[in-house]
Amino acid sequence: MNKFFLFSVALIKTLKALNRKRNYKTKKLKLIIKTRCNDSLLRKKSQISSENYNRILVVIIGRGIGDALVMSGLMKILSDNGKKVSVVAEKRISHIFSTLPFIHNIHLYSAPEKKRLYTQLYDQHYDLLIDIDDVDALSPQRVSLIKHSGVKHALGFNQFARVYDTTIKYDDKLSHISKRHNTVAKLLNLNYDDYQYHYIIPEKYTTETLKFITPHLRKKLVVLNPFTTEKNRDLSAVQIEAMTHHFAQKDDTLLLIIGEQKKINTISGSDNILLLTLSSFSHAAFAVSIADLVISPDTSIVHLAKVYNRRLICFYNNKISPAGEVINSVWGPDYGNAVQILSPGAEIKNIPTADILHIIEHEQYSGQADFVLSQDSKQACHAGPGPQSCG
Repeated sequence: MNKFFLFSVALIKTLKALNRKRNYKTKKLKLIIKTRCNDSLLRKKSQISSENYNRILVVIIGRGIGDALVMSGLMKILSDNGKKVSVVAEKRISHIFSTLPFIHNIHLYSAPEKKRLYTQLYDQHYDLLIDIDDVDALSPQRVSLIKHSGVKHALGFNQFARVYDTTIKYDDKLSHISKRHNTVAKLLNLNYDDYQYHYIIPEKYTTETLKFITPHLRKKLVVLNPFTTEKNRDLSAVQIEAMTHHFAQKDDTLLLIIGEQKKINTISGSDNILLLTLSSFSHAAFAVSIADLVISPDTSIVHLAKVYNRRLICFYNNKISPAGEVINSVWGPDYGNAVQILSPGAEIKNIPTADILHIIEHEQYSGQADFVLSQDSKQACHAGPGPQSCG
């Protein structure tokens, strides 16, 4: 009976694995068919000629704030090399680009309004379109946009659709995402010193945030962003409580908690624990820009902290993307003022609170990296540019 039970369990697991594999292949085939249906099969490809491209269109669809901040670096490099840079993006992230002086046009992408968008793009006569993403679920939409945009040359990564005149073969699953953007800059023979993100906070939000926090300010400001868009990347109630208790004992420090209002409202405040009730990203961005220390598991805040070179403690959960990318490295902080803590497993909540508090104490008061962590924490490191060297 026991052997039969074990055999049944093994058989069920095998069948589930085969079913997942079949579903993956089916989805991949459907994606290829949908992309081909939007492709321009008779398109005659042009040769890349970067010196003749002055009007550049960058496409960023289906991505988040962190992606937009990283993309701003390539846009600035293009602009510094005399290019007029425009972008296609969804409204929810367009504010990242709206205050950047080197962005010429912002075209809003919305599936119901795509025909109007296609007309706008066609009328602009763009020379070069840059699509930084690999083939994914949104490829049919991007291929359709390229087909109808009238661009002279379309540049992509690992693409099979004919609308792409140039496709860069890129299979680095470990290096930071900025390396992918640097690949474009080098292909176009652009001159630049280093890759920096950019974001300009509108004065309105600076004024409002200062008015909100100034009555509570202490000698030091620590900004905590405890939640993300994925449950297994959130800090736990126990970890949050440990941090708020820690900072409540620090009379010289204001702990400002930022994030989605309905989530952070579950956290209790005190004399020096303040919830930022101003809900705009730009309000939170200004707080990050003046913070002595930023603590966050969310990559958008990680990349924002890099914009202002803030001292940062960030948390990653060893996630591997569907494309096989090691998220800890590819979407890591990538600058010297950041400390990256990796969870023991797939959930941030499993990082021991004692280790978190130990690193907070070092970062806030000494900035030293001589961490002695428990065996439960996987690793912690100062996350400077280049390949991660944590240990």
